[in-house]
Amino acid sequence: MNDIFEQDKTVNKSDLEMNVLDAMKVNDGLYFIPTGFAFRAFIGDGNMIKNSNVKIDDKKWSWKEFGELSKEIIQQAGKDGKNKLYALTEYPPEMTLQEMAIDNYNLFVDSEAKQAKFDSPDFVELLEQVKKMYKEQVMTSEPAEIGNQLFNSIVIWSPTDFIDGPYSYFENPVYLQKPHAGQTGGMRIIPSSSLAIQANTPVKEEAYKFMTFLLSEEAQSLQDREGFSLLQSVNDKKLNDIQEKVKSGAYKLPTGKAAKVSDEEFTKFKEIIHTVDQYAELDTKVLSIIGEESSSFFSGQKSAEDVAKLIQNRVATVLNE
Repeated sequence: MNDIFEQDKTVNKSDLEMNVLDAMKVNDGLYFIPTGFAFRAFIGDGNMIKNSNVKIDDKKWSWKEFGELSKEIIQQAGKDGKNKLYALTEYPPEMTLQEMAIDNYNLFVDSEAKQAKFDSPDFVELLEQVKKMYKEQVMTSEPAEIGNQLFNSIVIWSPTDFIDGPYSYFENPVYLQKPHAGQTGGMRIIPSSSLAIQANTPVKEEAYKFMTFLLSEEAQSLQDREGFSLLQSVNDKKLNDIQEKVKSGAYKLPTGKAAKVSDEEFTKFKEIIHTVDQYAELDTKVLSIIGEESSSFFSGQKSAEDVAKLIQNRVATVLNE
């Protein structure tokens, strides 16, 4: 769609969330446009982190550093012995590994070359690190009460999601890059649904006109539309409206309490929307294989190297089907 999109004069491209469209290109080509988008965010308990004096460089931290720093924060915050604290809760280790693989998908899967890299030292290290964090009770499969966990990984589907979940979990939530095995732990884009035009369709112009309508302010402002808008102005307006309600005390959290969110945080929310740029086309079969095979390592039946080889062989077969 590059040529037709560049020539089009009906869409105000300066108002588009081009960071999202650029992230979803394939070989610099635009082949589909999402009707909306969400992203997976990683948030931390700002008060607990600040009070611990532990320095977190979230742009660089690995899962190994995450485990070590979390242990330090937990030890300092749990000195009163009242609450058992965890860094992350509720997910079994194989699900945690799957999410890590999703976040670093392009590091382990080259979809175009149909190659997998699960027998690499990076993936073996990730397996061992996950097992270590559960063994040391930095993470747990058990549910935890609010106030018993340091971090949370959540999907932000709308402007209200910036506040409702994070400010219910934590009094002072901080948005962080996720610990990562690859180059970045930036928030991952999740398209709500995507539209493309068949190359051989006789109604290419009509199809594109319909897509431009979906990118119009009228369509992007529909209340029932899922996810964030592809128009910056629509997203900013919704956040501005929420900001005014918060200032007046009219905005309530799901807990019934009034939300306390600074103007500085609303500026950060807008920056996140306008800069999020991590995206990977995922194969659900690959993710299922990771979950199935890794459970034998976490239960102690197989070594990390053996499981990595099994995953590598099965994924290679799937990619080449």
